Amino acid sequence: MPPSSGSSSLRVQALNIVPPAPLPTWPGNSAVYSDTTSLSLVWDNPGGATEYQARLVPSQGATVTLPWQSEPVWHLGSLFAGNYTWQVMARNAYAQGAW
Repeated sequence: MPPSSGSSSLRVQALNIVPPAPLPTWPGNSAVYSDTTSLSLVWDNPGGATEYQARLVPSQGATVTLPWQSEPVWHLGSLFAGNYTWQVMARNAYAQGAW
């Protein structure tokens, strides 16, 4: 029976798919910010992921890893001056993808 009002959608996918690496979307590559700017890292799900883990790698100091979470964003706040790289991996009920 069709729905009575509104709209909806659904996705059907195989359960044995390893999710591809999420696509970093914010901030842009080589972006420069003040050490007083509150930053967040944002990524897109290219499909199949239900949870994400991210890691922030400073040019000096220890790598920080985000615990697994369902939201495609990591609110960092402000960071010490320096250069940083970051990566994200995804997982689903079947498998964990690559960084």
